[in-house]
Amino acid sequence: VPRPELGDARRKLNLALVIDRSTSRRDARMQGVKAAAMDVIDALTPDDRLAVIAFSDRAEVITASTTVENKTQFRSALMAIVPGGGTELYQGLSAAISQIRPYVAEDTISHVLLLTDGRTYGDEKLAFAAAARVREDGIGISTFGIGEDWNDAFLDDLARQGGGASHYIDAPSKVRDALRNQVRDLGALVLRRTS
Repeated sequence: VPRPELGDARRKLNLALVIDRSTSRRDARMQGVKAAAMDVIDALTPDDRLAVIAFSDRAEVITASTTVENKTQFRSALMAIVPGGGTELYQGLSAAISQIRPYVAEDTISHVLLLTDGRTYGDEKLAFAAAARVREDGIGISTFGIGEDWNDAFLDDLARQGGGASHYIDAPSKVRDALRNQVRDLGALVLRRTS
């Protein structure tokens, strides 16, 4: 039997959106990723927190974790992301974790959303170890493999280690739906945990 107070009991979301901006993103895929990220911003409430990280061979915190009160700030930051560089996924993952960790709380769902082809250079073991550690801290990791050349085995294992889901996206137009559905599923998780 549904409880009428469930809507009021919704846990806040504490998210980090991690975007692969390596040279391989230099096409319609980057535009699709940016559009999907805009949808995530639109789906969040002012009480939710979001950090945006872009990575190539180093990570850059585009927007530090903050409540989603000024959505224009997030949109402007996303539009400024320019592709370039190699790919070291652990750099982006590590930066995301450092943004989320201070805000992990009982009334919050903390999750990293990683958008990449999963091609990385020698840091797979570091990424796996980080995912296993943060899972114990209550931080989940979900991966979104974009493009036909995605490293499915690595991203599947990373999401499994992080207690999240792995999604394969074969066309830029599907990025938005996959990311929107993941955020919706996190919201459903919030409601289930309060019942």
